Amino acid sequence: MVAKQRSTTETIRNIITPLAVVAALGGLSTVEVELPEVTVESQSIELRDRFYDLVTPNQHVVWAVGKSGKIIRSND
Repeated sequence: MVAKQRSTTETIRNIITPLAVVAALGGLSTVEVELPEVTVESQSIELRDRFYDLVTPNQHVVWAVGKSGKIIRSND
């Protein structure tokens, strides 16, 4: 009789375990995740930029001319 209880217990465990997993996954599928809004600013100067010439009209301003018509101005 102990063997029969063990097999009944195992049968119940074998049925409940997958049902618990399905119920847990069903519950998790209704969770809504809010992601923060992230804005990425483009960089003025990148590693692939190639600059051909620099001009400094005064001590505080620098102009640079680069590949593909890129023009950069810096006040500092």
